[in-house]
Order: sequence, then structure tokens, then C-alpha cells
Amino acid sequence: CIMRSRYSFLFLLFISQFGWAQKYNPTKEFTINQGLSHNEITCLYQDMNGFLWIGTWSGLHKYDGYSITSYVLDNSVSNRLKSNKITALLETNDSTIWVGTMVGGLFRFNKKDESFVQYVHDPNDTQTISDNNIWNIIEDKDKNLWIATQNGLNKLIISENRFESWHNDDKDPLSLVYDFITNLHLDEDNILWVSTENGVCWTDLDNRREVKFNRIFYPDVMNPYLHNYVYAVKTCLSRNKKEVFWITKKGLKQLKSDGSVVNHEVPLDDPKYSFFRAMAQVDLYDPFLLLGSEDGLYVFDIDQLKFLQYAGSYDFAQNLSQNTIAGLLLDKSGVLWAGTKKGINKYDTYSNN
Repeated sequence: CIMRSRYSFLFLLFISQFGWAQKYNPTKEFTINQGLSHNEITCLYQDMNGFLWIGTWSGLHKYDGYSITSYVLDNSVSNRLKSNKITALLETNDSTIWVGTMVGGLFRFNKKDESFVQYVHDPNDTQTISDNNIWNIIEDKDKNLWIATQNGLNKLIISENRFESWHNDDKDPLSLVYDFITNLHLDEDNILWVSTENGVCWTDLDNRREVKFNRIFYPDVMNPYLHNYVYAVKTCLSRNKKEVFWITKKGLKQLKSDGSVVNHEVPLDDPKYSFFRAMAQVDLYDPFLLLGSEDGLYVFDIDQLKFLQYAGSYDFAQNLSQNTIAGLLLDKSGVLWAGTKKGINKYDTYSNN
């Protein structure tokens, strides 16, 4: 198809042109000077209408290509946001925007009247969300939501408007690997991958009798915390074979077919180069991963298992506005958005600026 061919050409162009210290010119930067309430970006999402939703530590924003609309905490009205710390965004198939926050719980946003409905933990009700600190939201094929919190995995059964939750049990090796969940990923085989502060686990959602988790750790006695603090998991096809990767504080992990785990680190001495916070998957004939680190943006070639850096803040006039990348989005038109601690960098891949 035309779009896939165009993306294939563009990323081959990136790899051929951008070496370890190569520079490019971002088309545009978005900061508080352009209307954001805070420069530190926490998450990015594009909805069905093409609007860009931006989460920050001080409010939610919508960018329509021309102007920015802000949604911030308002305790004077019941149907407004009750937390400015935005950590997760999702649009479901019914066009509802779901917003995860720190402290404030989960919010359902109605686009028509721009109202918010809040879901919070009630210690006296086991059918409420288990924690008000949320890090990720996804939708399954049954139109239910799965929510990553700091205290367990939650499922919002939409038709019943109630939550189920799962937690770690030290006595049960098939329980959740750890309660602080950082990210969720649902692959094409309906396997739910759960990223936590202490390892990865997965469960088959086609097994409707019970939810049991299979745990995966990277075996390193010297730095177990750094290797097993997982920010995100992605699965993709490479040469007709399913590959599983996850990003950590110390490298990109790859799950091998025999169950072993291989670590890939940027071949530079400073550990910040291999501290990965964000990951975007590019599904092409030759698939790639875009990785946001503590020191810039990298392309990882899945077939060759090779890193290439093509953006950093070494020259402010020509590179990223800041090196720590917490959010990545390649939108439907081929624009790459990188969220940093100093705003968003927009790069038009189709024009190569």
C-alpha cells in the first residue's frame, strides 16, 4: 500500500542518513509559549478525528492543528477534571476519551458536551478501581478497559460499570508479578502483556475461566532493579516470526523462542543512553522500534538487532529541545511527535523538512 511504502522509504532514509551524532531540524516545538500549561510531557495520543491529545503534569490539552484547547482541574463544577497530573490517554471505539491521572483516578470525557465523569477508589467497595494513580489504559476486543495502576491491574467491565482487579500474591506464582504497573500491551494473539516495576508478565485473555500470569525476569544479580524496571512491551512480526521486546532502565530486552531474555544496550559507556522511557512501534515490511531514552531518540532495527541514534539536544538549534523523551507518537499522516521535559518536538517525516 502507498502509506506502508512511504514509511518504509522514510525509515530507510533515516537509517542511511542519521548516524551517532547526526542532526535534523524539528519542524516545530510546542511549549508553554504555544499554550501548554506545562513543558514536561507525560503522554501523547491521536484520536479518530486526527486531534492530538497531550498529557502534562499540569493539565490536559487538545491540539487541532491550529490551536490548543486546555482542560485543567476545576473543583467548582462536578463534571470537570479533578487532577492536573495526566498520565494516560485512550480513545475507545465509541469515540469516548479516557484519561488516567495521578491521585485523581480515571476520567471518561464526553466530546459532545466536554464533560468528565470520574472513577475513584472506594475502600469499602471492591468493585471500584483499586487505586487512583493510573499509568496506562487499553481496550480489549470485548470493548472493556484494562487499567494499569500503582496498586494492581484493573478491568472496567463497561456493560456493568464495575471493576475487577488482580494483585500480587507472594504465595501464588501465577499471580500478578508486581502491583505497581507501568504499562499494558494487547497483542494480535489476545495476549495481555503487563509491564511492572519488577518484571514482565502475560496472560491469555482467551482463557475466560481464570486470569493467570506467566512471569518473566531478566537474570542479573548485580542490577536486578534496573534490568527489571519495565516501562513498556511491544510485539511485532519480523520475518514472519513474532518478536517480543520491552524497555527498561538498563536496555531493550528481547524474549527468545526458548524463553530466555537477551538485553540490547546502546554501545556507549554512559548508562543514560540505554535508559529507555518510551517506545513506538513502526509496522513495515522491515519493522522498527522508535525508542525514547534519557539521551535522545533511537531507531532499533528489529531484523539486524542494531541501534541508530538520530536525534539529541547536543545543538539546541538543530536537535530535540531536551533529551529525556517520555512520550512518542507517529501519527496517521507520518508526523513524529516526541514529548520531552521541555515541550513537544514535531518532525514531518514525509517531507524530511
